[in-house]
Amino acid sequence: FPNVVVGASLDAHGAVAEYVRHGTNWSEIENNYEQFRNTCSNVKFLVCSTVGLMNVTSLIELQKLWHQRWGIDIDNFEINVLITPSFMSLRVLPEHHKQRIKQRILQHQDWLRSVGSKELVQSWQNVLSYMISKDDSHLLEQFRKNTQRLDQHRKESFATVLPEYHDLI
Repeated sequence: FPNVVVGASLDAHGAVAEYVRHGTNWSEIENNYEQFRNTCSNVKFLVCSTVGLMNVTSLIELQKLWHQRWGIDIDNFEINVLITPSFMSLRVLPEHHKQRIKQRILQHQDWLRSVGSKELVQSWQNVLSYMISKDDSHLLEQFRKNTQRLDQHRKESFATVLPEYHDLI
């Protein structure tokens, strides 16, 4: 795969998905869902995601987009908190990032309430509680080294895909 760059053909959460799950082809995922939706309308489709520091904001956008674009029932989204590796968890983030993400989660919870979700609101509350429960920022150097090593090996750029975290690298 070529370097991941956010552009007209690949939205931000697609770029994040391709970066986090190296080898993923986001267009193929969306095309596969379209085919599934058109041929298997009687099958319940769930979107189960693990929330870590790299994908927290893109998952918020993904939930909104797929609910609005394809009418996926908002309660058909499930999330789990990434706990290990510890250096990839939300607890690693410095306080200014935690505050920014906290605001995004709170806004998302308001939107979720407006579309009738209760379970997903609670799941996001669990993410928020986990994130603020402990300061693991001492693991940032491990995050930095691991990310730089992967970027070099994969010929990708964390800072290009997630510019809001440029200060972590």
